[in-house]
Amino acid sequence: MGIKKHRPGEIEAMYFDKLPQRCKEMIFEYLSCEFPYALDSDKAFYFDVCSMYNEDCKSPIEHMFYLAFDIMCFVNHFDLLTYIVLYAQQDVYRNTKHYIADFVFDTDNIGVEDIYDKINPFKLVIECDGHEFHEKTKAQVKKDNERDYDLKMAGYDVLHFSGSQIYNEPFRCANEALEYIVSKIQK
Repeated sequence: MGIKKHRPGEIEAMYFDKLPQRCKEMIFEYLSCEFPYALDSDKAFYFDVCSMYNEDCKSPIEHMFYLAFDIMCFVNHFDLLTYIVLYAQQDVYRNTKHYIADFVFDTDNIGVEDIYDKINPFKLVIECDGHEFHEKTKAQVKKDNERDYDLKMAGYDVLHFSGSQIYNEPFRCANEALEYIVSKIQK
């Protein structure tokens, strides 16, 4: 049995179809804002080959944030595009406690030292807080606060975005996280 050949764009379409509906809308919002008259070939190529769908994202808001972050990095920090990478659903440990962070950025995981002579070591956890799992009860708030404390003691900065923030303003949330990262790694 041979390798299946795909028509041009077929694989990208397959991943596009897996995206939550709001992510599809975000792509067209971005394209219509960035390219009102015609598509720039470099940016069009990027959308043709980028991994729009991240199988590690566990919820629609995580998909939205990941996509918006990728787009904002491409638009605002193209020179850092290959260096600023978010890893979804990453294990974080502090002593005997184990957490799974929605997203992790860590300068130790990538070659950002290639960009700057001296870079600030930096680790960040980004949490996408959907209402059904966060701040429903006082016990959940207490648990989230203890988790944040443990993450900070493990050396991570922590950013939180609510599900409604991400849904309503995904590009703003992503850009805030991106600017936070850039401000921390640059001296």
